[in-house]
Amino acid sequence: MAIHGKRRILALGAGLFTLLMAGVYFTLCAARSLRFFGMTSETLVIALSVLFALLCLSAFVIRPIPIKITTITVLYFLTFGLLSDLIHFIVRFIAPGFAPWNWLHASGVFVLTATALTLLYGWLHGRRVALKRYRIGVNQPLPEGRLRVALISDLHMGKSIDSAKLMRVCSLLGAQSPDVLLLAGDLCDDQTTPSDMLAACALLGGIPTKYGAYFVYGNHDLGGHGPALKYPVKTYLAALERNGIRVLDDASVSVSGLFTVAGRRDAWMAHSIGGRIPLAELLQDADRTKPVLLMDHQPLDTKQAAEQGVTLQVSGHTHAGQVFPASWLGRLLPNADVFYGHKQIGETHIVVSSGLGCRGSTLRSGCTAEFVLIDLQAR
Repeated sequence: MAIHGKRRILALGAGLFTLLMAGVYFTLCAARSLRFFGMTSETLVIALSVLFALLCLSAFVIRPIPIKITTITVLYFLTFGLLSDLIHFIVRFIAPGFAPWNWLHASGVFVLTATALTLLYGWLHGRRVALKRYRIGVNQPLPEGRLRVALISDLHMGKSIDSAKLMRVCSLLGAQSPDVLLLAGDLCDDQTTPSDMLAACALLGGIPTKYGAYFVYGNHDLGGHGPALKYPVKTYLAALERNGIRVLDDASVSVSGLFTVAGRRDAWMAHSIGGRIPLAELLQDADRTKPVLLMDHQPLDTKQAAEQGVTLQVSGHTHAGQVFPASWLGRLLPNADVFYGHKQIGETHIVVSSGLGCRGSTLRSGCTAEFVLIDLQAR
């Protein structure tokens, strides 16, 4: 407990220091631009610059979760401001008298333009949904030599995905004749209305499959992040089951004796409702001579999955960063074994989806929303 307490204090201290440095940086940038445009009153320059910095910092301090467009805008101010300063530092040595760049830098026009264009791209790109395909060879026997696995995660129904859009996705996915559908969590969250929740369950449950649909809760499905849920949890569970979607909360099932599907309790949920059982215990009855498909909302414990003979682990949660530059920085995080895409550990394959929907905002400047088709093929 003492170690965790020290870590929290260190994290809090680092966060406060980062905010302070960001505030100083925003103040200096604003003052530079105000002076560039001819403001001579130093008192007014300082007052307006500090006010600008406080407004920027408020986006990170006042209800920062879920991350909103205002927070992303300020993040872009910081990112492109630092990039502008780096370019200016280089230009000073290469072409110190290059007036057009000096104007773009000092006026702040470069930062404002880059921010606006990135926001516009994120809004336009956020409307796109793609089908991502993987072909993976495995050493275990498969029904008819192959198993087509459909994967959907992080729908966050009602934000960027409505009933009409989800209907189109389900129609496209159904046309691919998946053998099994895996739903890796966060189908709904605190912004999802009861009618949208019911529609999501009905549409996803209506996708035709040979071996059924299986679901694990994500860290948002049962609430706990932000406002209270708009739908009762019992109603949600009943809607999933009524539409033929089997919930696997730290549970596993043998599917027609051909393969095993297991679902782990989300790691964040586990902190609030009593933990999750060890993977070895979860899979103790699984036939490892046949494929084992594991759902874990967050891409964690992948080495354990490999040690336990899991054939395929599917996850979501990361949204692949969703927006730039988080889509780049996220790959450096130590707590996500796989941030996005496909990774192989021994005979175990990990697939992490960027998700179908968006959380907080509808922007996707760092990746593409997707639904996934994984063709397992016997070697």
